[in-house]
Amino acid sequence: MSDESQLMSDAAWERLLEAKHDGGLCAACGRMLDADEPVWNRRLQIRRTWDVYFAETVRWGLVDRECATPEVLEASEGRETVACKGCGRAMHYTPAQMRRAAVCSARCRLTVQRRQSKGGQLS
Repeated sequence: MSDESQLMSDAAWERLLEAKHDGGLCAACGRMLDADEPVWNRRLQIRRTWDVYFAETVRWGLVDRECATPEVLEASEGRETVACKGCGRAMHYTPAQMRRAAVCSARCRLTVQRRQSKGGQLS
């Protein structure tokens, strides 16, 4: 596993799920983020007790600058941020991680889907 991953406890796993669902929370440390604070996409290594043979699993999570590894920060240097289509938060993704409608959380994904179903256009 790369240096940018970390082993997570059950509490950290719950924090990651909360960050992925609600947004506005660093997936690594749990700090509440300011509305205009950018985030970086980072690999987080997880070990869950119910995994077969305690297999290690990798999940991606959006983290603040303090929790982004030097490698992640270096890779994002000079690249444009991507605005979340739901809330407008600036997100740093590598080109390989780009998605059609980049969102920072499940909540923002739902917001985008509702806009689309009502005939709204994504910018």
